[in-house]
Amino acid sequence: MTRRGTLEIYLDVLGILGREGEMTRTRMMYASNLAWVPFKRCLSKLEELELIKTRLEERGGRTRCFYSLSDKGRRVQDLSRDMRMLMKA
Repeated sequence: MTRRGTLEIYLDVLGILGREGEMTRTRMMYASNLAWVPFKRCLSKLEELELIKTRLEERGGRTRCFYSLSDKGRRVQDLSRDMRMLMKA
């Protein structure tokens, strides 16, 4: 089993958001198979690069944060998918 590089982790998280749609941090963390600290670093970087967007929602007296792909994130995900297809050909 090989370790994933930083870029591969970022692309995996973007892919998960692309497939699943809007998600909470916890669901994204479990789906990406990352521990909390590396996941939080990844999430911060994706937000800094404006590849993901957040939406806050009040539910039962507490605020929940939902994440989804931004337009820029969707373009990066599409380019990544195209590159993977070219590499297989």
